[in-house]
Amino acid sequence: MRLAIYSSNRGSTMKKTIERGSVEFQNDIKLFFSDDPRTEHLRGFLEERGIAYILSPLRLRGLSNIETVRRAYWDRFLTILQEYQIDYVFCNGNHLIQGEILEKYKNKIINFHGALLPSYPGRMATDRMLEKKEFLIGSSAIFVDENMDTGPIIMEAVLPACAIWDETKSGEARYDIAKDAQISMIYKVHQLLKENRIEVEGNRVTIRGADYSAFSVFPQI
Repeated sequence: MRLAIYSSNRGSTMKKTIERGSVEFQNDIKLFFSDDPRTEHLRGFLEERGIAYILSPLRLRGLSNIETVRRAYWDRFLTILQEYQIDYVFCNGNHLIQGEILEKYKNKIINFHGALLPSYPGRMATDRMLEKKEFLIGSSAIFVDENMDTGPIIMEAVLPACAIWDETKSGEARYDIAKDAQISMIYKVHQLLKENRIEVEGNRVTIRGADYSAFSVFPQI
């Protein structure tokens, strides 16, 4: 499998994912594509592991032809994916992917969204879950479609919200447990793809051999 990662912000979650991943997982990653200059600090880290790093900032603020610029951007990304012969794309980015790339890579672009779907699409979703005083929070793995966080859900990682209530921590550190759950889910999806166990019919995903009758009670006692 030839895997690409699309990332925004500082790319900290994807850096941890690569760092902690198995040799097999790291070897499958051929490209790290970023729309945010703040990921530049990852260049050496990625190149040491034989992963190509491409930075292509997407700036839309103040433009009158946003849709044209956005589609041209994703057309370029499609060309890059084809040049690197990429099979699947793992996303942890901020921008809505549009255009022909969604046809060419149908059910091959997977977004790891930092909230439970379909209830919390969009940005700052974990914060919104906390503001609503949800008892459970988590992350979702979905196939990307033309809309925001509406694609078929592959799986979700769920944990009690109180796991990140630690008042002694600030910033990203407060979210470490939730991010660890998301990273674990990324590895699971990678392995399932390699084993060809994920099937998509319409807007529904089935994982062959998975137990859909299992349940958990939170907190675990």
